[in-house]
Amino acid sequence: MRPRVFAVTSASLLLVLAGSALAAPAATARRTSRWGTLDCSAASAAGNVPLAPCRLIVPVRGPIGPDHQRLVRAGLRRCDDARRTLHRDVALHLEVDSQGGEIFAAMEIGRLLRGADASIAVKPGAVCNSACVFLLMGATGRSVARGARVGIHRPSLGEGGRDTDVDALTDQMRWYAEQMGVSPAIVPAMMVVPSNRMRFLTAAELNAYGIRISSNGHAQGSK
Repeated sequence: MRPRVFAVTSASLLLVLAGSALAAPAATARRTSRWGTLDCSAASAAGNVPLAPCRLIVPVRGPIGPDHQRLVRAGLRRCDDARRTLHRDVALHLEVDSQGGEIFAAMEIGRLLRGADASIAVKPGAVCNSACVFLLMGATGRSVARGARVGIHRPSLGEGGRDTDVDALTDQMRWYAEQMGVSPAIVPAMMVVPSNRMRFLTAAELNAYGIRISSNGHAQGSK
């Protein structure tokens, strides 16, 4: 029997499948709500092959801050809801396009991504600059497409922020990088780039820092 897809509420972001035909969906199912897109790809025609995980694709746009922390936490709750409904694994996947934002919010989101074994993508034409790089560090699967850019520079604390305050962040940034399995050498590389400039990293440089990304846009796992 083919599964049927029912729209629930936009907040729930769940696919409700009729009957017990969870083991053999016949086609790709996608459902979009204000939380993102739940994508359940088709399984193999062979009945003994496990279903591929679904993905909850959440867009992260603009300056990173507390609102994005809440968005990611809500996304993780939606993943849990969908797992219970579908009896199928649901993974969180972020698609980012951000010039940066608040470094502490970015590190907290990165920790959430690592705890959830979540993935991240920078699509063609998008950027992941400044604080956004801490999200890349936290994800366990990463993809940077051709035509996308990842940039680093010295953090800025805005008006009134002092160099001594920024310097005090260094140890926290190094500790975060080490927690994420990334070389702490990326921190001094950030600190030497003026906050009003940007140094864009190549795929080879990202890989060298332990932020393992293939140049062809395919994600590579990292823990």
